[in-house]
Amino acid sequence: MANQPKKYQKFVATAATATLVASAIVPVASAAEKKFTDIEKYAQETQDAIYSLVDRGVITGKSDSVFAPAELITRGQVVKMMGRYLVNDGVAEVPADWASKQRFTDLPVNYKDQDLVKNAAVVFDNGVFQGSNNKLNVSNNISRENMALVLDRAIGALNGKTLVELAKEEGLKGNVKDINLAKAEARDAIQALNAFGISEVDNFKPKNNVTRAQFALFLERTIEAVLSDTTEQLVEKAVVAGNALPKPEDVTKDNAADAQEKVDFAQRSLEKAQKALTEDKELNSEEKLALQQKLDKVKDQIAAVKKAIEDTKVEAGIKSATAINDTLIEVKFGKELDRDFIREAELSGKYFVVYAEGETVRGNVIKSEKINFNKDGKSAEFNLEKSIESGKKYYVALLDGASHEVADVVYTYGPTELKEATKTPEFEVSAVADKIYVKYSTKMKDAAKDVKNYTVYDEGGQKLGELVDFLEKESEGKWVNLNDKKEVEFTLSKGSDKHLLAGKTYKLVVTADVKTDDNKTLAEDKRTIKVKTPSIDAASPAAKVARIVNETTLDLIFDQDIVAPDGKVNLNKAQLNLKTTTGKTVDMDKFKEAVVEGDNKIRVTFDEKVFDKGLTYKVDMPANVVQNGIFTNAMNKATTELTAKAQDNVAIAGMKAQIIADPKNDAKADLVLTFDQVPNLKDFDQKEIVLYDGRDKYILNSDAKVKVYGGDTSGKSIIVEDVANFEMDGDALAVQADATYDIEIAKNTLETDTFDDAVPAVNKEKLKASTKGISVSAPVVDKVRLQSAEKIEIQFEEDIKGNVSASDITLKAFVANRSDIFDGESTLKEVSGAGYYDVKLSGDKLTITAKEGVKFPTSLENLDVTIDEDAFTNTSGKVGNKEIKINDGSSTTVKAKDVVDNAAPMIVSVYAKNANTVEVTYSEDVALQGKEKDVASLFFADKGENASIGAEYSSNGNDKATITFKEKFAKASTDLSVVTLKYSKGNSYYIQDKSSNKMDTTTIKGFYKDSSSDLGSSSNVENGSDDEVASSSEFSALKTAITKANDVNTKGYTADSVKAFEDAKAEAQKVYDNNKSTSKEVKDAQAKLEQAQKDLKKEEEVKTVTLKDLNVQSSDIPFTSLVGVIVKQSDLTEDLKGKTLSVNVDGKEYTFEVKGDNLAIQVPKADFNKEKFEAATVTAK
Repeated sequence: MANQPKKYQKFVATAATATLVASAIVPVASAAEKKFTDIEKYAQETQDAIYSLVDRGVITGKSDSVFAPAELITRGQVVKMMGRYLVNDGVAEVPADWASKQRFTDLPVNYKDQDLVKNAAVVFDNGVFQGSNNKLNVSNNISRENMALVLDRAIGALNGKTLVELAKEEGLKGNVKDINLAKAEARDAIQALNAFGISEVDNFKPKNNVTRAQFALFLERTIEAVLSDTTEQLVEKAVVAGNALPKPEDVTKDNAADAQEKVDFAQRSLEKAQKALTEDKELNSEEKLALQQKLDKVKDQIAAVKKAIEDTKVEAGIKSATAINDTLIEVKFGKELDRDFIREAELSGKYFVVYAEGETVRGNVIKSEKINFNKDGKSAEFNLEKSIESGKKYYVALLDGASHEVADVVYTYGPTELKEATKTPEFEVSAVADKIYVKYSTKMKDAAKDVKNYTVYDEGGQKLGELVDFLEKESEGKWVNLNDKKEVEFTLSKGSDKHLLAGKTYKLVVTADVKTDDNKTLAEDKRTIKVKTPSIDAASPAAKVARIVNETTLDLIFDQDIVAPDGKVNLNKAQLNLKTTTGKTVDMDKFKEAVVEGDNKIRVTFDEKVFDKGLTYKVDMPANVVQNGIFTNAMNKATTELTAKAQDNVAIAGMKAQIIADPKNDAKADLVLTFDQVPNLKDFDQKEIVLYDGRDKYILNSDAKVKVYGGDTSGKSIIVEDVANFEMDGDALAVQADATYDIEIAKNTLETDTFDDAVPAVNKEKLKASTKGISVSAPVVDKVRLQSAEKIEIQFEEDIKGNVSASDITLKAFVANRSDIFDGESTLKEVSGAGYYDVKLSGDKLTITAKEGVKFPTSLENLDVTIDEDAFTNTSGKVGNKEIKINDGSSTTVKAKDVVDNAAPMIVSVYAKNANTVEVTYSEDVALQGKEKDVASLFFADKGENASIGAEYSSNGNDKATITFKEKFAKASTDLSVVTLKYSKGNSYYIQDKSSNKMDTTTIKGFYKDSSSDLGSSSNVENGSDDEVASSSEFSALKTAITKANDVNTKGYTADSVKAFEDAKAEAQKVYDNNKSTSKEVKDAQAKLEQAQKDLKKEEEVKTVTLKDLNVQSSDIPFTSLVGVIVKQSDLTEDLKGKTLSVNVDGKEYTFEVKGDNLAIQVPKADFNKEKFEAATVTAK
């Protein structure tokens, strides 16, 4: 608005105030009930103004959905609106003779619209509406200039001064350009509207008529600009609206609509009060805190009734039932169950039964053994004494007792298939390799990689054996990707008892033990899968490399594993053809034998020398010499003109290195070294292979296996199996993916593998190579950080990845009984799953974050976390974590030095010992910084019978303490589940743990009691008499007074007044420090201190002038019970000008306020004595 004048308070008598409060909770039609669809295109301010007046009971629409904003408003409608406003705001009462005494000549008392007759009497008697020649002209429209007059007079009736008078006092002037178009009588009122920002246009257009929307906006702006409530009044209205809400337990379907209307009104009142409190600059922090506590209580009242309303929309009963596994069932309810019933059921563990379709609840049932309800009371999990079956339909029943033969049924659900069968998995066989891959359509449990769960049949259904018979001895399947666990890899072996044949179809049967991750089994008719092996052509081995080893030996290397039929290679001198590139044929009469060596090599030997070192040979070999080592019906393919030559006797001069994953164990890494010549390992000392990790030198131990690498058919590569065989001071190398490693072989240590009769060449220089590491080790915990009661961070030595879920982790935590209400004993409970916390992986960190109502231990002593094996993997996705245990016991896998305690202690339970004493339990042992009395003042009990500050604190030296409050917070009937205990962290005194983590400001909701608790009688606990111990609010007020006094600078005041002030301050502090000070002592100390502060006298203070000397004038204020006392500024002496003047009459201080050219005070008529006021001495400051 254009101007921001100070707010004026309505002159409202006590009785009128009561009327106002009552009207606040009975709006004629709330904004929630009336949703006007025809005002949605108007400015938000206009919409808010209309709904505000609806809530005040001032205005109504044409219907619940139509307001008719553009319709011109009539004089009769204005009369009704203004009359309602005066009455509803407690300023005026409906005249007793409204139905018998006629006010306007054209509105008889028997007029059909009696509401108009009644409100016409109100506005007439209060001077708001005078009419034209005593006529009201009900149906005529009202002009903008007449509207200005009506609003001006209404303010006069409400405030004792019109808008025009108030504008003059404030020195505010309007600037309406077309003011001369208005009638003379209305000009000042129009300018006043403009001065206060109620009308913001330059051209007022006084003769134009007013619409309904315009009048609503003008009236609301007038109220807000001049007559708005104080913050305290708005808070009181919100409190009244909150108290008018129905009790949550009384809300039903039938009255839910009425309850919603009251909730909406209370919400609007709350929002208005909250906004005013937030923006109020004049209230001190203590005053704001007291008002905020009132609004918080209203907020809780609204929330409770809202929840009760929502509950009426939901049907009770079991809404779903699902099997988590064979013996664990989860049920969800439409409504929250009674807390006492939940505790009963959990204590018994036998309130649920499951029975098959066709059975009855009294017959053959499976009983529950253990029941756990979720904290919201709307879901539960229970364990069964026996397993259920897949694909079978069951009923689930909740009983009110442990015996299904006699207990009543509370709810029943079903029939439903609790445990569904999963989809048929896909199944694949590699086309050329020795591996079988079983790929499922969903994540599976580890039973899917257990070879005992698979049986092999031929196409006709004849059992051939267990899958284990076709694999390496004692081998297991392994996950292709540990992060999704959908595909299993099995390795076939040429050394196995049985073999599959190439080009055949088999059947693989999966047992019922193979289950999905959510514990569902394959349907019985889906457990047989057809398997096709590679074709014979694809499985037939082929010789790819030939090498002259020495003068009598030739090696042929194949692309697949081979075996000799019946142990004998089908090769003789007539079948093998060897010749040089010039066409010279090798003498095959010297042929000795051909044998299979290793996995994929035939070695051919001769009785005498047949090969020359410097020549190159061509090899022809027929098919069907050897078999595929896995699929034994596939024989080798014929080989034609395969080149073979001898290794030249050249010294090895170059080396390359590569670290690779071990083909048989994903958790191991091997080192492959490739040279520029074929190396001779026969006389090589493998300790000559040295590995450097930065400056750290690792030596290969004597147990390491170093051999020719079969992955390189040139024969120039060797492999060091398992790099963990490199050691430094007894510690094995742990290869890392992000590291670079240097490998060296000393000079003169590695010979070239050449002809037997030659002197082998040896490396003349040191061989060097570098390689990157790979991720093969299981994730290892580096640090565990207890960040808070809501967050645990676990950091690993390298990045991790995977789809880890909350169910992969089990830990101990403090859990609220329901939602965030901790109204129970504080015991650590073992929990697991997404209902309690969220889990997130990011880089090398796993973070566990507690959900509402869950608090983690804040010390290593209480910490107990278990992470399942294979919950996540290293970055390769191949190696899963080992089981991780983090605790303070012998089973931990993490050292105590690697656990960092950053978590501050917290309160986990509050036990009510009596009406003003509690025992708190912390999440760990705590210590005090400061005196117990000081720490006691950091605690505040609220939301009970009284808000109360702590007075005494007594610690047991460990994790418990007793707190006594200055005032009773409860009585016997108090609902302790809503009572809160707030701890505010101090600067000089506070609570901390042994790691010096200071407890943060925190609030816990819910106290609990037992049979030994004594909460007193059921009567209300009041502040008590003057002889009783002062209340917390009285102590708080005294503390505020002391704080203000400490800020006073006494320099320049008389010595006597300063001494009296300091004495009063010391006495007030003494009273405040005594927790047992009575109400009277506290009030007296505060009054004396405040008076002593007022009595501080400056040495040059002027006190010799009386009001009579200043020509004081006095007169009654119309429509009020007040007397106005006025002094003209022109009558002030020079030493009084520009100062704040006050007088003290009969012990009451009156301070003059500037009103234009005058100084004025308002005095109740009952207190006004003209002679005393005229004789009063004027004080100037």
